[in-house]
Amino acid sequence: MCYSNRKPGISEEIMRSTFPRTCLSIVALLVASILCLAARAAESVGRAEVVNGTVTATLDAQTRTLSKGDPVYQGDQLATAADGALMVIFRDETKFVLWHNTRMNVEQFADRQGEEGFSARIVKGAFRFVSGLVAKRKPSAMQVKLAATATIGIRGTHVGGEIEGESATVVLLEPEDEPRATAITVFNDFGRVDITEPGYGTNVPDAHSPPSPVQRMRLRNIENLMHIMQSIQRTNLPHPAPHPNIR
Repeated sequence: MCYSNRKPGISEEIMRSTFPRTCLSIVALLVASILCLAARAAESVGRAEVVNGTVTATLDAQTRTLSKGDPVYQGDQLATAADGALMVIFRDETKFVLWHNTRMNVEQFADRQGEEGFSARIVKGAFRFVSGLVAKRKPSAMQVKLAATATIGIRGTHVGGEIEGESATVVLLEPEDEPRATAITVFNDFGRVDITEPGYGTNVPDAHSPPSPVQRMRLRNIENLMHIMQSIQRTNLPHPAPHPNIR
């Protein structure tokens, strides 16, 4: 065998002394990045303020039963059973109420100033919401999608509605807690309507039809929507409760 008595050069010694430390630094940086992303992914965007009956949330194919005070996450698919009702309050104080047999997907939520974005999709059922800081700071940053039928554009508002099959009905309600301008735009690929007066609304028959002209909703329908909110906040929700008849 042949042995070499050559001493390592300066560059080789530097490599030997710094390479392990460089690798450790890279690994540490990667671990920190992964932990940071995991922490952001696990960060709650709201909480279940009121839960009646059976309510579930599904995230990444994992379903959990919600109780009062439980966190709600971006990506959650919220569902109320036939005996269920839910009020969610998001970090920006946006409030959503879901009635019996209602499903909503929390698609996006970001409330840092300059990065606002809020997108939710009502898949089916009756709902009511009061917009919060995201819509106040940047109205265009918040949208509520009505299944595959239409989208509600927000301008600081209080809204109720129902999705049954492909049909969606939306009504603009009086501001809940302060006298401020309230309005919504309901639109899809076939048309749009602007609703600027509480008590008025629109109906979208299906995903291939434009929203109907703005019309005054019957008082009974509006009272039914308000009854949803009043009932869900009671400790003992009566079962079975009447389903709102929105037309």
